Amino acid sequence: MDEKDFDFDNLTKEQTIYLHRKLWNTIADEIMEWKRPVEKCEIFRLYEWPEVQADCWCCEYDNLFPGPCCNCPIDWGTFARVCDWVGSPYKKWKDQMDIYRMRRVKPTREDLKKLSKCAREIANLPERKD
Repeated sequence: MDEKDFDFDNLTKEQTIYLHRKLWNTIADEIMEWKRPVEKCEIFRLYEWPEVQADCWCCEYDNLFPGPCCNCPIDWGTFARVCDWVGSPYKKWKDQMDIYRMRRVKPTREDLKKLSKCAREIANLPERKD
């Protein structure tokens, strides 16, 4: 896909999934490359993507429709279509990131591997079948 052809204010489901996977795979890679936790906003700047008003590309896409989290194109499995549900890979990643943000705790190499693994898992979640 060629991102220069994307209308970032009106993404298709396919474009959204592409950007979702690119975002999270890049986060997974850069955590290990940069040897530190990586925020989503850093990847947005890296690719010179426009800021999203929601939390991520999938949330941005979902906002095009009525009802919260009803049209997320990613299948969160047992997490009832909600990425932020307790136990989801996103919630695990977010909770771990909050520790580094709030407590200013320096992560170990093992911590970084866990963060990277969560990001990779998020990137590779299946597309929702409707």
